[in-house]
Amino acid sequence: KLEIFEDARFLPEAIRARYSSEQLGLITGFTASGRVGLIANMLTPETAAGVFLHEVGEHAGLAQMLGPDYSRVIMQFDKLLKAQDTYATWAAMRVPKNTPKHQVSSERIAYLVERVANDSNARRGGSAGHELGRECLANLRTWLFRTPTFQWLEQAGEVDSFTLSPMDLAALAR
Repeated sequence: KLEIFEDARFLPEAIRARYSSEQLGLITGFTASGRVGLIANMLTPETAAGVFLHEVGEHAGLAQMLGPDYSRVIMQFDKLLKAQDTYATWAAMRVPKNTPKHQVSSERIAYLVERVANDSNARRGGSAGHELGRECLANLRTWLFRTPTFQWLEQAGEVDSFTLSPMDLAALAR
């Protein structure tokens, strides 16, 4: 279920309790108990899709979607981070310091997906990170085609602009 909140003041108490006041001023979205929340005043038309994919894609189950390949994605991200790839570095810096250690890798990938979803071309020093993010996005798009979410998008008339790239088709074939 997707919920959109005007700003962080309107978040459920259980969600607000998870974050400091400083973090609440920065939060753009969250995933909790099977629902995704987006904070409207923290989003722009350019960033909304990336934040949505961050929350729905990674937190809703990229690890399950990829199965054993998820470990390879994490290892590839770690190599890119050591090489100071622009995207890997940005994603790693976005992970809140109070994130439980077992969730750090997942958060890093979620931020990578978010950033790459908003960048059609790789930024300088980040071609490998951009490519890894595009691979994750391809898997997310193909997963969406198989879910009730896609049916909802279709009913909402949003499917016409939802396309599959050659990489997406390869992911579907797996």
